[in-house]
Amino acid sequence: RPVLARRRHNPAMGARQFGRYLDAAARCGVEDLRVELPEKPPSPDTPTKATTLRFPFPAAAGPALARLSLRGIGVSGLHSRAARPCSALEVVRLHSVPVDDRGLARMLALCPRIRVLGLHSCSALRRIAVTAATGRKLSSVTIAGCSWLIEVDVAAVSSLRSFRYTGGFLSSFYLPDNAAFADLYICFDAQRSCNVRICQKVFSDWFESRVCSKLTALTICSNVLFVVSSLPNGISHAESAKVGGHFFQSMTELQLLMLDMKAPELANIYVFLKNSQCSNLERLFVQVLPSIPSGPLVDSSNYVGVEPPEDVLENLKVVKITNFNWNRIEVQLVSFLLRKASSLHKLVLVTPSLVPLDVIGIQKEDLLLVGEAVANGKIILSKLDDAATKPFHSDVFAEV
Repeated sequence: RPVLARRRHNPAMGARQFGRYLDAAARCGVEDLRVELPEKPPSPDTPTKATTLRFPFPAAAGPALARLSLRGIGVSGLHSRAARPCSALEVVRLHSVPVDDRGLARMLALCPRIRVLGLHSCSALRRIAVTAATGRKLSSVTIAGCSWLIEVDVAAVSSLRSFRYTGGFLSSFYLPDNAAFADLYICFDAQRSCNVRICQKVFSDWFESRVCSKLTALTICSNVLFVVSSLPNGISHAESAKVGGHFFQSMTELQLLMLDMKAPELANIYVFLKNSQCSNLERLFVQVLPSIPSGPLVDSSNYVGVEPPEDVLENLKVVKITNFNWNRIEVQLVSFLLRKASSLHKLVLVTPSLVPLDVIGIQKEDLLLVGEAVANGKIILSKLDDAATKPFHSDVFAEV
């Protein structure tokens, strides 16, 4: 029997014909179903009536359906009294689907075996709350670009092993403190100091548990980096010791998404590496993102004010810094890595300039160290991103 059915909707197709396709897929025992509506706005060639089509859920989900992906199409039938659970459905991915909070909660309730939930650009969502009952088998949650979302609460889902979020700051944000995460991706796409307390609450709870002790891959933005780096200043010495002893003991890959790369950001990197004591770290990725014109979380002076950590990168083998512009702070980071990462095999700099530039304010020995590493091949300069060296989370939102 077919295990995959993909249907990119024809704008000229009517609801009746669309329904026949879905009925046929259900009768054939399709296990993987993907339905997409064109993203182009209505025009004479794409009639307005095409946008009125709805995917009948759970009626159109056949008894064998295990994976469902919807893009640009509405959902109907969620609140029907005749709705029956989708006993085989384990993966649900929604992209640009106008489902609201109540509809999503109902969909989860109708999927007792759901393991993977992906939500991308679902602008009708404001509050996502997954209960212990509806998420008892949920192991992966990905949320991206849901522009009106203000709350995420998955604290009751102890089965979570993967959580990925990118979007605006949240007024309420709860993750489980008893889950054994394998990978985490958290990126807030703007700098807003008024939301720092929310982040502090989320991450300070983790210092009292060991939810990240099995974490192997972590991606955070500079906003989260600032919060996590500042936490030890507000907790007890005993709790601070836990960070070094247990917090990231299994982490082998770290990716930092930097909204800016100035002295305060370098200081936060130093503090994070020192306090986390991620001695098993093997791969480090630093991506400098285009700056967002907003008020910085901290003062952007040129003084780092923090001593580089000692003996924390002994197993680091691969480093890649993307959008490297040869500014003083970036060169300072590179020289630190060259000195402290004794097992370093290669350091890839994706940069518009393939020739090391003279940087004002850098000590001569740092420039000589960088120049020598370029000459002997330890530093690899490239104008194009090195596809062979990609972070674990490089394609994290591709399937959503």
